[in-house]
Formats: sequence, structure tokens, C-alpha cells
Amino acid sequence: MIKKKRVILVNEHKILGDLLRASLVTDSELAVAGEYGSGKEALNGAVSLQPDLIITGIDLPDIDGVVFTKKIMEVLPDTKIIAVTHYPEKDCLLAFLAAGGRGYLNKYISDQDLLSTVKIVLNGDIALSQEGFQMAAKEYRRIAMVNVNSEQDGNVGQRLLPEIRTGLLSDREKQVLQLYAHGYSSKEMCKILFLSTNTVETYKKRIKEKLRLSSKADILQYAIRHGLLEDWEK
Repeated sequence: MIKKKRVILVNEHKILGDLLRASLVTDSELAVAGEYGSGKEALNGAVSLQPDLIITGIDLPDIDGVVFTKKIMEVLPDTKIIAVTHYPEKDCLLAFLAAGGRGYLNKYISDQDLLSTVKIVLNGDIALSQEGFQMAAKEYRRIAMVNVNSEQDGNVGQRLLPEIRTGLLSDREKQVLQLYAHGYSSKEMCKILFLSTNTVETYKKRIKEKLRLSSKADILQYAIRHGLLEDWEK
């Protein structure tokens, strides 16, 4: 028997929530495990339910959807998040992706496109509209050009990198990076941050992927270069 993927819906608009649920329950591999009308309720519910996927709005009544996504990533880094919203990509997409989001959809999306996006995201990929991919590609190119300029101009370009690259990390990921750079073991980090070993290892993996670092030596050099060791406090 195939284990169903657990999905949480977070949206203040009941009609939209009903439509999303009606689409999801047509897929035998998905189960709607919870529905919430606010970010605070959803955060508590997510910690309890440990969903595979969260589908959220951006304009939640008590918390911005981007902030909500970032908070979820801090406690459930393996959970995938899709935003279904009326906001166009130019307003929120890049911030949502930087917070850890994986899919960005217009609230008028068809049932078929919703399910297709859900499957893509659950498989570990990112699902965006053509416009969304264009925006992400342009931002990637911009960051790449800053990196090239930093190599050519020395400290002039180097000063831009902490704002751009470390900005991709959640607050919890920055804590793990700083502890890791200081030489703490995963077991020690678990005690300090009150996290499980699997969660710490997941954070370390995500840090390396986001910052394009491959070893502990790379992380230490990065932390020194960007002043993260000096910023850290127990």
C-alpha cells in the first residue's frame, strides 16, 4: 500500500481552501492532513502533523506568507511549500524562493496544473510559471555577475556578497553554519539548538547547497571572510 503524502492547507479564504482540497483529494497519493486560517495556527499544526507539503497563501491574516515560509523552514526543513496567491511574481516570488518556497501559483490555477505542480515539488524540484523562471534566471545571473566582479575588483565586490549569499539562509541555518564553523559536532549542535541529529544534518546539507560550498574547510573560510565568526554568540 502506497503511503499518502500529507498536505496542509493554509489560507484565510475558505472558498479557495475548499477548492484546493477538492482538487487534492482526487489524487489517491495525497491526503489533506490539516487546514488552517492563520499562520500561527498552521505553525503549531505543522510541528504536530509533520506534513510533506504545505500550500499557503501570501496574505495570511496574522503573518506574511514569506515570513511564514521562513519559519516553517527553520523547524521543518524537509517540508515543501507552495504559494497559491493573487500576487504576481514580481511582487513576492524572489523573497518566497529565498525563504525556502518551492512552487508559486496563481489562485485561479486549474486542478490539473495544481496537481502537476504538487507532484513536481514533492519530487524535489521547483515549479514556477514561465515568467517566474525568467525572474529567477535573471536574479541568478545578477548574483553570478556580482561574484565575477568580486574576483576582479577585490574588496569592492566582496562587500556585496554577505548581503546576497547569506541572505539565502534562514536564521536557524545561519546558527548552524556559525556553530559548524566554530568546530561544534552535530551532536553538540543538537544540544545547543534543541534539534534532532537528522534536522541538523539537513540544515548542513542545505547550507552547502545554497552557498555552493562542498567541505568544512570551505565553510570555515566563508565564515571568516564574511565576519560570521565574530557575529556569533553562545
